[in-house]
Amino acid sequence: MIFTNTTKTMDIDLWNYWHFGSAAATIYVVTNGNWIASMVAAVVYEVVVLKVSDWTAPMVQEFYGLDGICLPTGSTASFAPIGILLGKGIGKIPVIKDLHANPENIQRRFGIFGEPMMMGVILGSILGIFAGYNIPKVLQMGMSMGGVMLLLPRMVKILMEGLIPVSVSVREFLKKKATNKELNIGLDVSLSVGHPAVMSTALILVPITIVLAIILPGNRVLPFGDLATIPFFVAFIVGAVKGNIVHSVIIGTILIAVSLYMATDFAPVYTAMLKEAHFSFPSGITQMSNIDTGGNLFNWIILKIGQIISTII
Repeated sequence: MIFTNTTKTMDIDLWNYWHFGSAAATIYVVTNGNWIASMVAAVVYEVVVLKVSDWTAPMVQEFYGLDGICLPTGSTASFAPIGILLGKGIGKIPVIKDLHANPENIQRRFGIFGEPMMMGVILGSILGIFAGYNIPKVLQMGMSMGGVMLLLPRMVKILMEGLIPVSVSVREFLKKKATNKELNIGLDVSLSVGHPAVMSTALILVPITIVLAIILPGNRVLPFGDLATIPFFVAFIVGAVKGNIVHSVIIGTILIAVSLYMATDFAPVYTAMLKEAHFSFPSGITQMSNIDTGGNLFNWIILKIGQIISTII
């Protein structure tokens, strides 16, 4: 695709190739072991992610300050099309369009209580209260979240300082091999997680996600491990609305609600995938699912296409 000018993304984020593998596994289960269809699904998923990466690269580079870098992470890309479209729509709704909050504005208005660390302490304490913890555990939860908000941006900055020179060298090497084509180096979306607006949005969405899982009629998925991956889901959304936490939370709430329904629909196939991998199910659990795979729009569409194909073959 690079040599045919159909993408500008050189995806060297090998760790996240598993998203393409999950698409292949989905089709493998649905079609009872059709390897050809499975590999086609993986390639299609990768092509879609590369195109989303090209589309979002200017925003990523401007908002996150990642020159020459793009973020072709499968789960993040799956939230981009609808999320960015919703962001543009919300920006035109009276009253809501004027609601604006980002870490800088919060810090100016609330002083020390608007600092990322203090926001983490407050949000973490609120989460502890909702979880029914006693006072010591509530305070511990608050301090832990405060530590995350303080240290994570610094850790990511160090990671960026190490990765960016590598990406520059890789880009220069590939430009020579690709006759000086314009390229962006695809890296893991964790490079965006250190942004205070991303962390603030994700922290607010954690209790919202739990409440949605409980109250949505027909939903059968109760997220647990997925809660830690919410920052990855909202990275493009936050960037598209330029760090507006209010708009990011509104969009995130809508998308997570939809994802829970997709994950519920995906549960039988996801469970079959786990059985193929000889996963040991906890006692009393008959089906499992998650947002990252089952609630992933691209993977869910691939599932639906695979189910149609399986009825034809």
